[in-house]
Amino acid sequence: MISRARIIILLVGILLSEAVFAEEWGDDFSNTEVSEREWEGDWDNFAINKQGQLQSQTAEAAESMLFHESTATIDAEWKFWVRISGTCSAYNLIRFYIALGEEDVTSNGFFVQVGGANKNITLYQQTKGEARKIIEDTTRKKLLDADASYVHVRVTRSEDGVMHLYSLVEGKDSVWTKEGECFVPMLSSEYSAIVIKNSKKRGYD
Repeated sequence: MISRARIIILLVGILLSEAVFAEEWGDDFSNTEVSEREWEGDWDNFAINKQGQLQSQTAEAAESMLFHESTATIDAEWKFWVRISGTCSAYNLIRFYIALGEEDVTSNGFFVQVGGANKNITLYQQTKGEARKIIEDTTRKKLLDADASYVHVRVTRSEDGVMHLYSLVEGKDSVWTKEGECFVPMLSSEYSAIVIKNSKKRGYD
């Protein structure tokens, strides 16, 4: 039984990932062959650039996704950073599913959305395909604008079920800002996932 789990995920350009937990898994995308074996999904819509960063690369508007097996939910921490180029909207956003019940983004789980119509960072709980906001700081307006496209995100869940969401926007914040907290009595997971939604050809997120 895993009694303690700590996850560190870094999203770069779209994703640069490193993870540590009781059953360790990690990926900094320096080895394309390993990355493509560990992450399943729409690899035709992604590329790993010369900096070893995963980025979107689509020929047209698309919703692209990658899945990684992950069961860490207890005393866990997820950290990642994201860069979004262009204007955020309901059709231009990034979602990182910290916990997902199946290899299906409509299954039960939790995800952090970066961008979207409000250009903010929000934690959602998804049940039977329906997502509802559980943490959002409505006082922080339009965090992702043309002057601040890099956003660092941190999510934690304590052993007693309290979840916290933090963000740090380059060019705006000098320290982590707490977006909010909530109580989640149960959180089960079989996968983590990355979802990129873009309204036109993209090769730089």
